[in-house]
Amino acid sequence: MTQKKFLPGILILIFSFFVFYSCSKKEKPVFETCSDKIKNQNEINIDCGGVCKPCPESMTAKINGSAWEADTAKINASYSSVGTKFLLSGNTTAFYPQISLVYLGDLSLGSHDLNHSSSFTLNISSMTSFVTSGTLNISEIDTRNFLVSGSFSFTSSDGTTSYTITDGAFLNVSYKLN
Repeated sequence: MTQKKFLPGILILIFSFFVFYSCSKKEKPVFETCSDKIKNQNEINIDCGGVCKPCPESMTAKINGSAWEADTAKINASYSSVGTKFLLSGNTTAFYPQISLVYLGDLSLGSHDLNHSSSFTLNISSMTSFVTSGTLNISEIDTRNFLVSGSFSFTSSDGTTSYTITDGAFLNVSYKLN
């Protein structure tokens, strides 16, 4: 008979222990990883940006389907608030091919039409082909560190040859105020 009196008390004690233990258990903190080779957390690119170290400066595109990447030492950007003109250019190691993008207007987020003085030059012996139509999309402006990121695409022609530039991207390009 005494066993029957203690059984509900023991069950309540065991149940209380599990309730208390489950409530006091803390979840493991999630550590931010900047070397897992995965674009996660709030990273801008794989293992850089956001909580990780800043992403390196880059400018890439496809020219008629072929990959192109500017030499980081040859990427330049500037913005003149007086003339409201944004200029971004990139060259490969040998100076050509060269992509030069011009946008007239305030430096602001969003999609902007490229000015017709934007250009693509294949090599030193070829003529510069000017943009017939294209867009520049500015996705991030860091006014404290003077960095700009975004994408672009355009078509250009030198009168005899047409070029299609797709998948253009620029990341963390430093710009100067003129």
